[in-house]
Amino acid sequence: MIADPPQIKHSDDWYKLIKGKIGQTVFYKNARGDGIAFDMILEDKYPVSNSYDIFSINTRYKFIYCVLGAPTTREEFLEFLGREHPEYLEWFLFHQEWLC
Repeated sequence: MIADPPQIKHSDDWYKLIKGKIGQTVFYKNARGDGIAFDMILEDKYPVSNSYDIFSINTRYKFIYCVLGAPTTREEFLEFLGREHPEYLEWFLFHQEWLC
């Protein structure tokens, strides 16, 4: 199963996570702990990096699911994971608090 994602608490944490990972993906929680994302790293330069959101969930105000940078429904989110990233679907099934 996928390891629990690290929580980014400071910009230094972000740059440590993405350093040397251009073209690779990272799975992480945001600084507040109310968002989780799986991003493709496009550029790892400091102080401006660039990544592409493959999927994410934000729970700050309500559950907002995104796939490939666009908002989607919970059902479409889960279908996408099952089809494209089944190992992450398994992780979310064991961490239901992200799927409410």
